[in-house]
Amino acid sequence: MLWRKKEFKNTDEMHFLDHLEEMRVVIFKCAITMVISAIIWSFFIKDLIALLVAPLHVAEEYLGHVLEIRATSFISPVLMMIYIVIVGSFLTALPVMMFFIASFISPALKPEEKRILIPGALTAFLLFFAGAALAYFVMLPAGMYFSTIIATDILQQTMLVDAQSYYEMVCFLIFGTGLCFELPLLLVILIYIGVVNVETIKKYRAYGIVVIFVVAAIITPPDGFTQIILAVPLILFFEIAMIVGNRLVKIKERNERIREEKEQKEDEEYRARERQKRIEELNQKSEDKAYLEDAVVEEKTPVGYDYEFDRLSPYIDYGNLTKHKADLLPDWSLNKADLLPNYTLNDKDN
Repeated sequence: MLWRKKEFKNTDEMHFLDHLEEMRVVIFKCAITMVISAIIWSFFIKDLIALLVAPLHVAEEYLGHVLEIRATSFISPVLMMIYIVIVGSFLTALPVMMFFIASFISPALKPEEKRILIPGALTAFLLFFAGAALAYFVMLPAGMYFSTIIATDILQQTMLVDAQSYYEMVCFLIFGTGLCFELPLLLVILIYIGVVNVETIKKYRAYGIVVIFVVAAIITPPDGFTQIILAVPLILFFEIAMIVGNRLVKIKERNERIREEKEQKEDEEYRARERQKRIEELNQKSEDKAYLEDAVVEEKTPVGYDYEFDRLSPYIDYGNLTKHKADLLPDWSLNKADLLPNYTLNDKDN
C-alpha cells in the first residue's frame, strides 16, 4: 500500500531503496494534500476570486473610479480558474507539505539540528505569509494605483484590465514576494552551516544590496514604488540575518566546545575506570598465584611433618622433600683404563 510505512529501529538499517520508498510516500502525501485542497477550493472559487480582486477595489477607492476586468478570449476564464485553484491549493497545503518534508529529513539530522528544525520551519512559514501579506495589502494596491495614474493622467490612455494578466500578476506577486522573504532565512542557514561567514558578507554588503534591488525589480511590476516597497524590508531582513547568523554561530561553537569538554571528561573517566579495573585484575591474579603456591607447598609436605621438631633437631636429616631430577649421565671415571706398567713383577722374577 502507498500509505504503508516500514518501521526501522535504526536509520542505519535503511538502504538506498528504502530511502527512495520513504521519499515516494512523502511525495504521494504531498500530492494527496494538494488534490484535497484543490477540491475544497473549487467549491469556494467565488470567494477566492473575491479575495484576489480586493486589491483592485482598494486602488479604485484611491482613484475615484471603477476599473473593470475584462476577458479577451473564451478560453482564458477556464484557464484562469484552474490557475487560481492550483495556486490557492498550494498556499493552503504548504504548511502540511512542510510537515511531511520535515518528518522525512528529521531522522538524518543531529540532535542539535533537530532542535532548530521546528523553529526554522515555523520561521519559514511566517516569513512566507508575511511577504504574501505585504504584496496583497500594500504592493498590489499601490502598484495598480500608480500604473493607472501613469496611463490615464500622463499617457492619456484608458485603463482596460485584462483578466488573465491581472490574475497572473496577483498570483505571481504574492507567491514571489513570499519566496523573497525566505532569502534571509536561507542566508542564516548558510552562515550556520559554515558555507559563508559574516565577515565575507559584510565585505560584499553593497553587492548584496544591488542583488536585492535586481530581485525586487524582477518580482514587482515595472514601477519604482513597488520595487522600493519590496527592497526596503529585504535589506532590513538582510542586516537582521547577519546578526542572527553570527549569534547562532557563536552558540554553535560554544555548544561544540562544551560537548568536546564533556567527551574528553568522559574519556578520562573511562580510562581511569579501565586502569583501576586492570589493577584489580592484576591484584586478583597475584592473590590467586600466592594461594596456589601455598596449596602446592601443603600438597608436597608429608603427613605428620613436625616443623618445630625439625627446627630443634638439626642432626636429623629428612632429606630434600622436593623431587630431584635423575642424573642419567654416565660416570666415565669407572671405565678409565690403568695403562701404567707394574714394575714390581720384574723385581719378583729377579
